[in-house]
Amino acid sequence: MAILLKNDVPNISPAYNEMYVTVEQDSAAIYNQDNYKFVAEVYIATSGTPIRFDFFPNVDAPNTGFIDIHRVLESYVKSFLAENLIITAAFGPTDGSLNYYRVEYGWSYINSLGVFVEVLNDLTGPTSYVWEGVFDRFDFIEEINEGSPYDDWLMNTTNGTDANFLTYNKNNKVLIGDYGTHQILTDTPSDIDYMEVVTYDSSGVLIDTFQLASLANPAVFNSRNQTLRSAPASLNEYIGAFLLGAQPIITSSVATYTIQIFEAAGVPVSEIINFELQEECRYTPIRLHFLNKLGAFDSFNFLKANKKTTAIKNKTYKKTGRNQTALATVYHHNDATNVTYFVESKDTIKANSDWVTEAEHAWLLELLTSPEIYMESRSKKNTIIYLPIQEIKQKSYQEKTDDIDHLYNLSIDIVMSADNYRQRK
Repeated sequence: MAILLKNDVPNISPAYNEMYVTVEQDSAAIYNQDNYKFVAEVYIATSGTPIRFDFFPNVDAPNTGFIDIHRVLESYVKSFLAENLIITAAFGPTDGSLNYYRVEYGWSYINSLGVFVEVLNDLTGPTSYVWEGVFDRFDFIEEINEGSPYDDWLMNTTNGTDANFLTYNKNNKVLIGDYGTHQILTDTPSDIDYMEVVTYDSSGVLIDTFQLASLANPAVFNSRNQTLRSAPASLNEYIGAFLLGAQPIITSSVATYTIQIFEAAGVPVSEIINFELQEECRYTPIRLHFLNKLGAFDSFNFLKANKKTTAIKNKTYKKTGRNQTALATVYHHNDATNVTYFVESKDTIKANSDWVTEAEHAWLLELLTSPEIYMESRSKKNTIIYLPIQEIKQKSYQEKTDDIDHLYNLSIDIVMSADNYRQRK
């Protein structure tokens, strides 16, 4: 008598989609016992305390049971913002955005004597991985029904140039002062050795080639998810060693550049992503970094006119407009009768993009629906900071196509997260 694993989840899965496991009890004498239940204990990373599930057999097939474990696992991954990148690294492990786990299976029942019987860890499932991604419903169904789900995002020598970065935007428009990163997944960390940056002038002529090594350790689990510098200012602030080339990487002569990931022997293990340098405009750009569906941060510039509006909320109370002394009632001109005791303000920014392509407009729906957005800014000490955004105040999104709409841009209202207060009276 034993538990059999009939259907497991992929070795690496997005945390926010269904993750159903199906198990089978091969002994009818066991599963026909009173109050028979399957037991699944989920161990996160090296945790010694499992998260336990007790679940009944399938009504139509009492020897089997199934359970969705993703709601537990999604609590153990988190986003990784670019500001956390180690300054000496070109790219390396993405802390917290990927985790690993195993599931141990058993059963319990009440025997004929009324005694509770429990057998734990009759079967131990494989070590598997989960990352902070999510797929839309129909994309998920298509993906999970493939022979190797999520393989399109795993960088290794087998997948080669078919392996995707964790973004749906393959052609990035950037300013030379922009910061930003990209993320990658792999099931073979030893295949991720260096990134290659190739720069071109406005005529498409090669300027230079740069190779920067990963600091990931193939033996460490979080090396399966890595963050790399990709925007011009982020690349130019790299202070580590080069395998090829030297600083500066992105100069004023660069019109476009590409980034690709390679294995030590020079074998490409990723697609090529493209970057186009844009001219500075007369408006102060609004650069947003947002969590995309694949669990990484994408970035986009709103280059046209923007305007800030501050909503002000205040509360008042009424008091007598006089001062009472021991001898008399005294009146002063500056005695207030209505006093403001609470003032709160919140900023909203109207931002407008330049003309966008059909592909960019479709991709930017991820910005409008993102649960985590930051605005790139500079502190009074001139250091880069990321200001949290409460929401993009957008009630709907209308698809745009070149055939129908021709030229179009995106206009949004950015509601900042911070509430500002004045002195209380």
